[in-house]
Amino acid sequence: MIAFAKVRYVTTLNRAGKSDRANGQKHGSVEGHLKYIGFRSTELSKNGAGFFSPETDSADWKAYFKRIKEHPALQHSKSVKVHQAILSLRGHEYRQYLEKTGKDFKHITRKVMAELEARKGVKLDWIAAFHEKGKNPHVHISIKAVGDALPGQRSPRIKLEQEDIDFIKESMSREVEPHLDNENIKERDYASSYSGALKYLANAINSFGYELEKMRNQYENEDEFLKKRKSKIKKKTDRGR
Repeated sequence: MIAFAKVRYVTTLNRAGKSDRANGQKHGSVEGHLKYIGFRSTELSKNGAGFFSPETDSADWKAYFKRIKEHPALQHSKSVKVHQAILSLRGHEYRQYLEKTGKDFKHITRKVMAELEARKGVKLDWIAAFHEKGKNPHVHISIKAVGDALPGQRSPRIKLEQEDIDFIKESMSREVEPHLDNENIKERDYASSYSGALKYLANAINSFGYELEKMRNQYENEDEFLKKRKSKIKKKTDRGR
């Protein structure tokens, strides 16, 4: 599997709350995160602001934020307002996909999100921004935590479980992997297996060290116990003389 995906949730609209900071959010509020992902790059135009959505490459982040802020189902202070997702690929694999297909990360994101909608059975309201700096090009996505309600029905809550994250990774891999050279795939798989072997070895060493430390403490405790027991026996013997 070539793709990387991570999802977090946010409960605060305008400033980071305790639950958001505990959830690992550097830009803990919905508004703060949107400004961070949309205005991070110096290459972004003022009008486009770097945002795209299912329908447009120049999405209006303020309108999206307003939909979250005014939604009846998101008024409680502790309700999850959005899910923040990151989709990432290795730089050389993304460039190869781009060269062979002429399609970019926006296409990948829209395809993945459409498949996620079909999986969840609900229309998702989302906005995203593409970041290309660094070794791994990636997309930040903000997903409103409720779907659009049908007339007379309540808005369905959107929950993203680990199974959904795995599905996103698989969806990205299905889209990108067929366009990669076999050598790149073999090299990546070898690197992954090598990295996995190193992690396994490190865990085994740590576990072995832990067991040794536990045995050492056990022997020290037993030795201390025997010393105290001998001391008590000696005192009793001395008193009996």
